[in-house]
Amino acid sequence: MPGLSVVDSRTAAATPVVCADDLESAIWHELAVLADIEAGYRSSCEWLQRWQGPESIKKGLATQLEVRRRMVREPHVLHLASLHQRIMSS
Repeated sequence: MPGLSVVDSRTAAATPVVCADDLESAIWHELAVLADIEAGYRSSCEWLQRWQGPESIKKGLATQLEVRRRMVREPHVLHLASLHQRIMSS
């Protein structure tokens, strides 16, 4: 099974029989995606801290960054939990 993405998570969860190696690969993929999301978020926050713009705008942008981070992470966290459940059920 190739790497799973957000789009794949629904079909992967519905697949009844999957090799343990495929599950492990999918888990590593999701962990890598989550790490990339976190790295991008940290980079954006660091840039925002250095930016010389008005504090009110910086606060608004920081809030938007956090909301976007949560939205982007959620499907991956849910998929990771589903994969974990499938391994524990095996």
